[in-house]
Amino acid sequence: MIGVATHRSRQFRLAALGIIFLTMAIRLPSLVHPRPIDSEAMYSVVANEIVDGGRPYIDAVERKLPLLFWTYAAVFKVAGKFNWKALHIVALVWTLCAMAGLYLISSELFDRNTGLIAALFYGVFQSWWTWKTLAFDGEMLMNLAIIWAWAIALRRSSSRLRPELFPAGALLGAAFLLKQPAAIAAIPLGIYLLLPSYRTSRSLTRTNSVIQATMLTLGFFAAVGLVTLVLWKQGILRDAFYWTIADHDIPHVFWEKGILLTLAFIGACLPLVVGAIMACRDKSEIWAAKTAERTALLGLLAASAIGVAAGARFYPHYYVQLIPPLALLAAPLLRTTLVPDDAAAPLATTTCGHVRVAGSYGYCLLNHTLDRADSATGPV
Repeated sequence: MIGVATHRSRQFRLAALGIIFLTMAIRLPSLVHPRPIDSEAMYSVVANEIVDGGRPYIDAVERKLPLLFWTYAAVFKVAGKFNWKALHIVALVWTLCAMAGLYLISSELFDRNTGLIAALFYGVFQSWWTWKTLAFDGEMLMNLAIIWAWAIALRRSSSRLRPELFPAGALLGAAFLLKQPAAIAAIPLGIYLLLPSYRTSRSLTRTNSVIQATMLTLGFFAAVGLVTLVLWKQGILRDAFYWTIADHDIPHVFWEKGILLTLAFIGACLPLVVGAIMACRDKSEIWAAKTAERTALLGLLAASAIGVAAGARFYPHYYVQLIPPLALLAAPLLRTTLVPDDAAAPLATTTCGHVRVAGSYGYCLLNHTLDRADSATGPV
C-alpha cells in the first residue's frame, strides 16, 4: 500500500509539473516577444508616468482603474521602465497563481485530480483566440483576485462567523479596482452565502449567513474605500471617477462582432462549454451534495457573461473572464467520465490537453512570427 501511495504521489507531481511546463509553452510567444502586446502599450504609458512621479488621470489619461496602473508601475519600478520581458514573466507567474487557486477550489469541492484538470483548463484555454490574448490585461489581472476570493469563500470552515470572508471581500474589491466588470463577480458569492442549501450543508442559521455576507461586503468596501482615500490624498479622486466610471457611455453595440466572436469562443472552448451545460443538467449527480456551490458558480458564469457584454465592443480578451467558472464547472465532468481511476488520473489529465496545447502553441507562434515580420516593415 505504501508503494502504491508513493507511486500515485509521484504521478501527481509529474502531472502538476507537466501542466506548469505546458502553460509555459503556451505563453512562450509572449515571453520571447520584445514589444508590448495589444493594450499593454497604453497601460505602460500611464504606469511609467507614475514611476516618474506623475499622477494617473492628470498627467496621463486612460480609462482603466488605478490598481491596474499601480501593478504595472510596480513591475517597471523593479525591473526598469518599458521592460516587456519582465512584464510578460510576471504575466506567466500571474497565470500560474490563478491556476493554483482553481486547483484549490476544485480540490476542496472534489479531489486533487479534479483540481489539476481545472488548472489545466485555465492554462490551456486562457489564450483562446490569438496570441494577443496572452497580454497582461485587465481580465487576466482581475481573474487572479476573483479566483482566490472564491477559493477562500468556498473552503470548508468550522467557524460560524468566518472572518476569512473579510479578506475574500477585499480581494473582490481589488478585482474591481483592476477592471470594472469584476464588481459583478461579488454578487453571486454574496448570494451563495445566503442560500438555504448553503446553510443546510454547513448547519448554519439565517443569522450566521447574514453575518458572513456582511463580512464579505465589508471587505469589499474596505478595499475600495482605502483606494478612494489614496486617490483623494493625491488630489485626483474626481478625475479618477470621471475617467473610470462616468465616461463610459455606449454609443454603439457591435452585435455582429459579438455574435461572431461568441461563436468562435464556443468553438475554441467547446470542452468547457459542454462541461458547463452538463453541470446544469447533472444527470450523473456529480454536484448532488454541492448544489449551493454549483448555483454560485453558475451565477459567476452569468456575471462574467454580463461583464463580456457590458462594454458592447466584444474584444477577444473580454472572454478570458469566462474561463475560471467554465473550468470549475467542466473539470468534475471530465474527471468522472474520462478519468475514473485515481491512479491513472494525473497522467491522463496531462494527456487530455496535449492536442489543444500543441494547436494553441503552433497558432500563437505563427501569429508571433507574422507580427514580428510586420513590425520590421513599419511602426508599432
